[in-house]
Amino acid sequence: AEGHVRGFFCDVFVYGTKKRLDNQREVFLLHFFVILHTSMLRAHAKINLGLYVVERRPDGYHNIETVFHRIGIADTLQLTEATGITVTSSSPDVPSDPTNICYKAAAMLRQHLGVTRGVHIHIEKVVPVGAGLGGGSADAAAVLRALPEFWGTTASDQILRTCALQLG
Repeated sequence: AEGHVRGFFCDVFVYGTKKRLDNQREVFLLHFFVILHTSMLRAHAKINLGLYVVERRPDGYHNIETVFHRIGIADTLQLTEATGITVTSSSPDVPSDPTNICYKAAAMLRQHLGVTRGVHIHIEKVVPVGAGLGGGSADAAAVLRALPEFWGTTASDQILRTCALQLG
């Protein structure tokens, strides 16, 4: 059987066994396991309709004023339970090490929330890498939004904004 729990996909396995308690009695035991697998996210690309670079910040990034529009193409991210933080992608152009922006987002949020659980992030890449469509930033934003619930906790808007600003 398959089920759906709080936006996460899970499998439910049910089976029964007979067990002899003694020479006269038998019992039928019903066993079931719910295995939480994944959370699926979509991260849409955007186009800048207007962009003005305001100033350089002390961290090396720039403050900007922009008007952008979400477009129809999107990456799909799959979050799976793991002991640490790992990232894979369908694109060889996306790093799978700690330099990946989704890895950085997960590590930063984990530290801010004091969470010890991990996550495996798989990115099914549709938004072209380096095309200026904000694919990596959208992926990281999706990770920041989804991980608190995935880890069974919450994050304030202030924590999410702090992480987003540090990611750039």
